[in-house]
Amino acid sequence: MFLPIAGVFAEKGVQDVAVMLQLRQLDSLMAESKEASPDQISAMLQKHALEMVNTGVAPTYTSDERLDEMKGFMNSLVDELKSDIEADQQKIKANKDNVVEQYEVTIRGNKGVRKVKRTKQSEHNTCRTGEDKALKEEAAECNKVEAHWTGQKQPKPCPAKDIKVLIGSMMWKEDWGSDLDGLVGTCKAKQTEARKYTGFKRPNNKKDIDCHKKQQAFEAAWCSFKSEHQAGCELIEKWDEDYKEALLSFKKHSHMIQSAKKVNCFIDVIKSGGNGGQLDGAQVEGCVKLEYNTAEVANKITVSYADSDSISLEWPSPGETCNTEITTMQSGSDSWKTKVEYSTLNEQIKKRLTPTRTCPGDSVIVDDRL
Repeated sequence: MFLPIAGVFAEKGVQDVAVMLQLRQLDSLMAESKEASPDQISAMLQKHALEMVNTGVAPTYTSDERLDEMKGFMNSLVDELKSDIEADQQKIKANKDNVVEQYEVTIRGNKGVRKVKRTKQSEHNTCRTGEDKALKEEAAECNKVEAHWTGQKQPKPCPAKDIKVLIGSMMWKEDWGSDLDGLVGTCKAKQTEARKYTGFKRPNNKKDIDCHKKQQAFEAAWCSFKSEHQAGCELIEKWDEDYKEALLSFKKHSHMIQSAKKVNCFIDVIKSGGNGGQLDGAQVEGCVKLEYNTAEVANKITVSYADSDSISLEWPSPGETCNTEITTMQSGSDSWKTKVEYSTLNEQIKKRLTPTRTCPGDSVIVDDRL
């Protein structure tokens, strides 16, 4: 990954052996850059350069070839740091794209879970509305049978002891319709009509509506809708965490790049002094005072260096917010029933609802019947 640093200094004349040992450890700087503080890294790299100029003259034991090798090493370090920043940039962009895909396609798309949920809910509500109408008509017509029964003198002998037995079973025997002037026949027809919403198969074997199955389909669609919102929240969180980590890494890398540029500045000063020649104090001071500018606007940070080089990092927002109302709502709870319009169904329909299933992970315990 980096040029070998051993051999940059000649065997003789090195006053600070610890410096060369530190130089040999530069290969690990990239791995350590996210743990070490920027100031520590900057100070260490600058120290290496200052050790070469602290005598005021270019060291005779370091050849231009070795200095060029050191400079090449610094350039490689800068390239690696920039590559690391670009990798973070691509990760942020990919995370942002994943969030957008999740919400615009998976959740809100033409075939998204929101549309499926709305369709299944509408189908279920339509079925229950029809069932409600049929139940009301059944009650109205069968009440006429009861009114006829209670308003007239009962014939003797009568096989039914009370009206419930009559309407529940006896009226399905032969001739009961004619005996009660057609009232029983109408009541039976309305009972059959109401039963079809439970999937009951009539004698003509006509395919009937099954509100129970539509309820199951809607609840499954709602759970998928909730699950995808939970996934969306996790993607938003990942985008947020990765961009914050990338921004912290970027700021550390900017220090390291500046430090590497300082090292190269010192090397140029040493080379300009010639082998063992006098160094230019103003040039040395210029290297020490090298600075860079940082500007942060509109989700973008840019660092500009004295040599006109620059680096930047952007974190475009996916423009989505975690919908905690959906992700925290427990299926089967009172608030959930209100949300999905179960609470508006009349009591007769509620008694015929199949048990409400909770979504995976929900802890709400519901009764067998709503």
